[in-house]
Amino acid sequence: MSEKFRSELFVGRERELEDLVRWATDIAVPSRRLRTIAAPPGYGKTWLLKQLVCRLAEWRDLFIITAPTLTLTSYAAITKWLLTVIEQAGTVCAKMSAVPPDESLEAWVRHLLENLTQNSPSLRPILIVDGLNELADNERRELEKYLLDQFWLNPEVRIIVSFREESYLIPSNPRRGEKRISLETFSKIENKISADGHQQLHKRATIIPEKLEAPLEEFLEIVAPYALTVPGLNTILFRRARENEANHRRPILNANDLKESRYELIGPELRQKPETVKTIEDALRQIVALQENSWILENFAGNKYTQREALNHIQTLMVLSIVTHIGGQRYQIVDGLRELLYAENRLREKEKENKQ
Repeated sequence: MSEKFRSELFVGRERELEDLVRWATDIAVPSRRLRTIAAPPGYGKTWLLKQLVCRLAEWRDLFIITAPTLTLTSYAAITKWLLTVIEQAGTVCAKMSAVPPDESLEAWVRHLLENLTQNSPSLRPILIVDGLNELADNERRELEKYLLDQFWLNPEVRIIVSFREESYLIPSNPRRGEKRISLETFSKIENKISADGHQQLHKRATIIPEKLEAPLEEFLEIVAPYALTVPGLNTILFRRARENEANHRRPILNANDLKESRYELIGPELRQKPETVKTIEDALRQIVALQENSWILENFAGNKYTQREALNHIQTLMVLSIVTHIGGQRYQIVDGLRELLYAENRLREKEKENKQ
């Protein structure tokens, strides 16, 4: 999701945030120098990392390196970016030696980290790589080989990587020092709306301000049974509702709005592959028809797919973090997307009734 980060709009995730702050600022070298943050799309991985950077700015003995993941798609791109990091390090590290000419990227990484960690006063490098899953496979391999692996070689470095729930790091060395943090949805209170989600919308309505003229109750009724449990999805729905309201449209959300919100949440790659979109939509319709929150492969296949076709569709949905395996032979659509899909289906049925 491309919305600009605003620290004052951040809600929830306090436990995870405090854990990361303690880990990053602890003088003793932790046994696990790699933190991976894994969650389906829209669960707030990017905003958590950006809020962490804001918090860590208070510590003068840290040097935060935030990798612009989507631009680091080749050896040349990584090298060019690394030179800017070395230049930046020179502004805070008075004894920074000159970059060795005609050296490899690996030598430049070593040069940067040795200058940061061995000069007095020393600076602890924290490398943050957000959205690793958004790179193509070959681009990701380049980034892992020439950035993550090289940074990992220095024992003073601590690394944070975020990706979707079904992803994992390929390099074996960093994986040995990994601790995985799985983000959950905002919790509901007594099966009602999420307190954090309500606070998130309240902040949007009062801080920016972005107030919806329609009451919150109307907003929640339209997207029922979704209960504001996914922060990124809350943001997408709220922004779309505001745009529709500004255009004097009623209702402020319809079934197509919810469908477009799903696409925005899952990722722009779907728009570039129409055949994938059709496959996903067919599979999701099949899942909705089951009218169950979780199901096994045989039920999903039904009379529509062969077992092999069904498995291929499920694997596609899992790669995109639309579906998750919940144990045994059972699967379900991830929280947030599942309720949104049911809300979309309900609105479509209602829209059909109104046309008849």
